[in-house]
Formats: sequence, structure tokens, C-alpha cells
Amino acid sequence: MNRFVFLSFLFMGWAFYELSGGADFVPASARLEAEAESASKPEPSPRATTSRAPVFVEGSNTAPDPSRTRLVLGNTPPEPAPEPVAAPEPTPEPEPVETAEVAPAAPIADVVLSLAALDSISDGTFPAPAKDIRIIDGTLVNIRSGPGIDYPVILQLQGGTEVEVLEDPGTGWIRMQNPESREMGWISANLLRQ
Repeated sequence: MNRFVFLSFLFMGWAFYELSGGADFVPASARLEAEAESASKPEPSPRATTSRAPVFVEGSNTAPDPSRTRLVLGNTPPEPAPEPVAAPEPTPEPEPVETAEVAPAAPIADVVLSLAALDSISDGTFPAPAKDIRIIDGTLVNIRSGPGIDYPVILQLQGGTEVEVLEDPGTGWIRMQNPESREMGWISANLLRQ
């Protein structure tokens, strides 16, 4: 445990050394002194002979202070001439494409039927989905309140009775509804046929 603590402190010390600049570290006081010395000794620049007008940014929070702004008179470099812009080339007209006559994909009766379905949708009425109707295969079948034999029997139906499948989660039990009495319950999937 002591080694782990020692190695942790060693790692943190190395990380601090690297993040603070490592061997190139310069204390803030030395940096400030170097900046002050460089500000007091102006370096000659090759652009010192050309002057530029002061630039003020529109929309800035401060207005230019006339007492601190100095106007420099002298030769200003000429502005470069704008480069000539080439005129855009006209785009060629696309050539007409020959098309072959295509046979209809669906018979006309199917298209008329689908148009009728679209009309009913635009009227606000939707076609009812097809119901999944299955037949009970057995003599007397128990309908339960939940998907499993642990749930109580709520209804018994005779073999050959048609029921509507409401939900088939794929667990071996199907949620159904008796179309005559509108009672709902769960039945084993093995006891139904299509």
C-alpha cells in the first residue's frame, strides 16, 4: 500500500511538472520583466516607413478617443489593382433522352382499387385492418386472465369457435377476443388453428 501511495505522488509530481512547462518553464515575474524591456526598446521594422490609417471596428463597445488617436500623414502604399474575373462559361443544354414505352406494373383494376382507398383516407376515414380470425382446436378450451396456467380461468369455449387474435407476443400464449360476447382472455397457441 505504501508503494502505491508513493508511486501516486510521484506520478502527480511528474504530471504537474509537465503541465507547468517542464524544462521550458519561465516564472511569471521573469516574463513580465522581459515584456517590459521589449516594450521600452522599440525594434525597427521594415514597415515603419509606410503608414496606415487607424482602423475602427463598427459596433464595438468603445468609441475612438481623439486624444489618443494620432493622424499619420505620409505616403500610403497604393492599393493593389483588382484581379480580372473571368466570365463564367455558359452551360450546355442537356441533350434529350429517348425513352422507351414501359408496360404498366399493375393491372388497372388494382390501380383503381388503390385510388379508392386513397379517397377514403382523404375523407378522414381509414380502412379497417384485416382481422386475424382463428378457430379453436379442441373440445372444451380454457380461456385465462393472463398468459400462463398460473392465471385463473375466466371463460370456456367449445372447439370450432372462431376467435379474433388481438396479440401474439410469441411466448406460446395468444391474447384473443370472442367476437360474439366481446370477452377477452389468453389461450395457448397450440389450441388455435387458422
